[in-house]
Amino acid sequence: MVRGKRIRQNFKNRNHAEAERSSLEIMALQVASGLHHVGTTLTDAQVRQAESVFAKIKDMPRSLDFYVDYALANHKELDSQKLLSEAKEAYILQREDDEKKNRLAKITLGAIKCHMDKLVKMFPTLRVAELDVEKIIRFCEDGGVCAVTHNHRRTTLSKFLKFAIEKDWIATSPIDKVPRYGAAHGRGTAPTLTTEQAKKLMEHLETYENGKLVPFYALALFAGIRPYGEMYKLPIEAVNLENGVIHIDPKVSKVGMKRHITIQPNLAAWLKAYPLDKHPIIVPSLTKHRTAINKEFGLGHDILRHTFISMHVGKFRSMGDTALQAGNSESIIRKHYYAVKSRQESKDFFKIAPQKQDSLSEAVEVKPSKNSAKAVVPSLLELPSAA
Repeated sequence: MVRGKRIRQNFKNRNHAEAERSSLEIMALQVASGLHHVGTTLTDAQVRQAESVFAKIKDMPRSLDFYVDYALANHKELDSQKLLSEAKEAYILQREDDEKKNRLAKITLGAIKCHMDKLVKMFPTLRVAELDVEKIIRFCEDGGVCAVTHNHRRTTLSKFLKFAIEKDWIATSPIDKVPRYGAAHGRGTAPTLTTEQAKKLMEHLETYENGKLVPFYALALFAGIRPYGEMYKLPIEAVNLENGVIHIDPKVSKVGMKRHITIQPNLAAWLKAYPLDKHPIIVPSLTKHRTAINKEFGLGHDILRHTFISMHVGKFRSMGDTALQAGNSESIIRKHYYAVKSRQESKDFFKIAPQKQDSLSEAVEVKPSKNSAKAVVPSLLELPSAA
């Protein structure tokens, strides 16, 4: 009986009859188990794979043809063989285009190039798909760098790997498993230079390549202009020695808000001794020069600006006016800069003058700006006298 039908057939001999019976029994077993005998050009392995696929979509609303057509139209094969060196070149071209279209600051582009060059130098034969967590951490921590530099390198790689995903070089990014560190300041206090350290730094800068770096460091140290971003966008005309004010336009400001910085007498002396029309703020290969100077004097990230803010609030005893000139909030000034410097040290700091000029006789003592008077009054009441 096969499928409920009785089959009767005559054979020439018993052997033929046994063979036919075996064939019918196999057919009966196939019917019972849901198997079918089908002629096909597929190999056994392909048949097994087809059966597996049908089993996966048996409860799906669409046909196998639909899902195959969709996959063929939308799936892109990863280029897992893409070399890191080749990927870096493509990424840099993209970021250079962003810089031309004012979507990326020139200094940021320079930092990206520096980080990517270092990455390729560390792993010259590596493929993008082979850049794992262990290698990324090695790169970020190479040279025993501080937390800020570690985080800068991590940020660069995070954006590079996102670019790699868009280009189908990798499917996922391992960057989330790479730690980001907080730049700790002991007891909430920002790191600063002492007045003596600041004096030695400026004395050295006057002897370094004819004082070419003096304007950059003087503006950062005695006006608190952010070395990254703001300094690179600051036009010369924003520094008005006649009015004694530096105007930070919203396009220059890191936080997108304008502010006025009072030019202290000693800063006026530095800018007269090294005028900006003859000594530009941004000189060729500035990053290279700054790296050498910062290494020699152990200058960390934003320490010049931190020093200015601490000395300003130490001398003028006004968190409100300091906040306005630094482009911070009073709460930030209180948390990180209040009571860091004594009044006497702060006064001595703002007397650091260039060797080119014998005295500050032409400079006039500058008081906190009138624009910040409302902020100054309550701050003066709440601050105790200097120790």
